[in-house]
Amino acid sequence: TGMYTNLYTNLSGCDSIVTLDLTINNSYSSSVTVTACDSFDWDGMTYDSTGMYNNVYIGLNGCDSTVTLDLTVNYSSSSTVSVTACDSFAWDGMTYDSTGVYTNVYIDLNGCDSTVTLDLTINNGPIVEILEQNGNLTANNIVGSLSPYSYEWSTGETSQTITPAASDTYWCIVSDSLGCLSDTAFYTFVYTSTIDITNSNVLIYPNPTQGILNIEFDLIGSKEVTLSLVNILGDVVYSETIDNETIKYSNKLDLSNYSNGIYFVKLKKKDSIITKKVILQ
Repeated sequence: TGMYTNLYTNLSGCDSIVTLDLTINNSYSSSVTVTACDSFDWDGMTYDSTGMYNNVYIGLNGCDSTVTLDLTVNYSSSSTVSVTACDSFAWDGMTYDSTGVYTNVYIDLNGCDSTVTLDLTINNGPIVEILEQNGNLTANNIVGSLSPYSYEWSTGETSQTITPAASDTYWCIVSDSLGCLSDTAFYTFVYTSTIDITNSNVLIYPNPTQGILNIEFDLIGSKEVTLSLVNILGDVVYSETIDNETIKYSNKLDLSNYSNGIYFVKLKKKDSIITKKVILQ
């Protein structure tokens, strides 16, 4: 900007002075730095990738005004997690107990959305109860899961049916083919079954008794017989082993020091048992 003079010679040969009163307006440029998620709208345009973008405007003085956009675009993310669980599944502070698709939205390190979808399959564990039949206990009525099943009894046995050896509370846990577990099923078993022994004749009296209990029997051809007295809890309170080819057994047991209640006299050989219930008053 300034005053500038030029000297000319006119047609008459005289000086002609021309003065230029000049004002210079300058163009303008600036830059804007922006970080955005997925896209950025600027002056009617949508930009979805990182880069340098220019817009030219006309300033108030009529000169160009150039604005440069220094744009960084970070992208949102999404992922899917597939999970199969038994009965329920805990995820991000929530417990889900039914099959479905669930979504959580997080903010990642760039400040953009991170969407995680949980594709959840819930398998229900087996529902089981213990049934007693003919002196056996069977884990039965298994519903709500997929076979084959495996069994774990309190006795350590792994078959579906067990034969209890004494009065006690027994439990069983069943797992299905997917590894889902049942609740623990309990059963209180009272041993009352009797298995006859060939060539045996067992006499127990008086019953009920107030203390003295007479036990008599004959067993022919038995090399070893175990005689035991078991309380209602399955605890053996008396036991003896009789080893003879021909057994003619007679004995008086004094029960006066035992608590009143129900007891079982068990006569056991290699492959058979006879059990008699005794009441001590």
